[in-house]
Amino acid sequence: LSASSLPGHVLSDHSAAWNALNRGTGAQSVTQPDDHISVSEETSLELKCNYSSGNLYFFWYVQYPSQGLQLLLRYSSGPTLVKGIKGFEAELKKNETSFHLRKSSAHLGDSAVYFCAASDTVTETAEGAEHKPHETLEFSEIQGHSSTCF
Repeated sequence: LSASSLPGHVLSDHSAAWNALNRGTGAQSVTQPDDHISVSEETSLELKCNYSSGNLYFFWYVQYPSQGLQLLLRYSSGPTLVKGIKGFEAELKKNETSFHLRKSSAHLGDSAVYFCAASDTVTETAEGAEHKPHETLEFSEIQGHSSTCF
């Protein structure tokens, strides 16, 4: 999928939140509360991820068009600000139960499906994961002006 293949140079894809369930006594979940976020190209962006509670490991994944999942970043312990690939970062805020993904300058190439995930262990597989359609990410170029929608 390329920008030139669609009318108005629009790239879009559906996004989802992964809800990884703990295998212990209680279940944990993550949500991406925003259905649609719009930002101009080369401006900052934030994708929200909230979790129910507990001490968990957190992940952000990206899936570019026609590609597999790619890990952007993860938090396991230590400093709560995590820097990932391609200029992305996320900060764990336990008092707000959030792990929002940020980038200081959005680009057309960031058009993709984004997944927030949480697990009670690093080695846990996706067997107990729940996958829900949630967000839309698109870049559009209208009259020479580019915008990003999440």
